[in-house]
Amino acid sequence: MEPVELYATVVAKAGKADEVCSVVDHLTTESRKESGCLTYNPYRVKDSENTVVIIEKWESPEHLETHNKTSHYLECVGKLKDLSDSIEVTHLSKL
Repeated sequence: MEPVELYATVVAKAGKADEVCSVVDHLTTESRKESGCLTYNPYRVKDSENTVVIIEKWESPEHLETHNKTSHYLECVGKLKDLSDSIEVTHLSKL
């Protein structure tokens, strides 16, 4: 089975970028401990300090589905929804 690759883009509300980064940092730490997590790397966009991108790679769709049901994921996404103007997840496929 092919790994699942995606990126999530979080655009923080004005004045909330540091709080978003703190939540993403916690989410990253916990997600990297999960079975099936191959890559979980957050980045702040250079030309847009309110934008964070998380690049993820999971062993399988089942691993990603399990991740999306964890308590730390649900808690962090709830916080991010309050702190952000938008959250977008984009699934990738190889050329």
